[in-house]
Amino acid sequence: MEFALKVLASFLVGGAYVALVTYISEHINPRAGGVLAGLPSTALIGLIFIALTQNDAASVRAGVDIPAGFGFTTLLVALYVKLRKNHGIVPAMAKAIGGWLVLAVLIFGLLPRSLLLATIIFLICFGIAALSLEKVSVASNKRLPIGTQELVTRTLVAGTLIAIAVSLAKVLGAFIGGIIATFPVIVITSLVMLDQKRGKNLMASTAKTMPYGTFGTVGFLVGFHFLVPSLGLPAGTVLSYAASVVCAVVALQIRLQLLPSPKGRV
Repeated sequence: MEFALKVLASFLVGGAYVALVTYISEHINPRAGGVLAGLPSTALIGLIFIALTQNDAASVRAGVDIPAGFGFTTLLVALYVKLRKNHGIVPAMAKAIGGWLVLAVLIFGLLPRSLLLATIIFLICFGIAALSLEKVSVASNKRLPIGTQELVTRTLVAGTLIAIAVSLAKVLGAFIGGIIATFPVIVITSLVMLDQKRGKNLMASTAKTMPYGTFGTVGFLVGFHFLVPSLGLPAGTVLSYAASVVCAVVALQIRLQLLPSPKGRV
């Protein structure tokens, strides 16, 4: 009964967190919204509740491979934007998700578990995705608010995924829970909803900054791996999240400095 209540709590807290981040992003701009969409959400709440339903050590183990999963997510974003030039929303996203799943099965199934290796894989994927997205030209867009239906959908999908990750981590082990937590449900729903309701131009504009948000997630995971065992779950999580925000902002600022936006590009 206690475990079921914690799973329910993970659904409610995870959904509420995503709703809060979505609301905050609406009061900034597409660049900031893209970074916020990539910051730890399902991974953050999922790891916290894996620790609460099991222990800190299980949560740390679950996070070892997650950086690689977020590397695959950056490739998913870049592939979706590229495929949308000649494909509809559904086939483009289906192929992008298929690519994510193939990479996840190959890498998680064949390579040894290592935070260093997972981080290297992320950096390689990040570089490929960022360079691909920088080649995409987009026109200036008028920002439109997210509707209630869209916000509710994001909240329910994210809460459900987190609850599934926590449940599977308990039943099948922290490794499986960690993999489930990396599935980019927030990124996928963000891209599809932006594309469907506001067009692929605004979607591409937001997508160009998403890899930099996932860079922040890896900062969180590295911090979580080293800080939680030494400082405990509360302090380690807070400091790791602060590190993720700093990493994401710094990465985006470096992007803006090295690749200034010419007219017609974002």
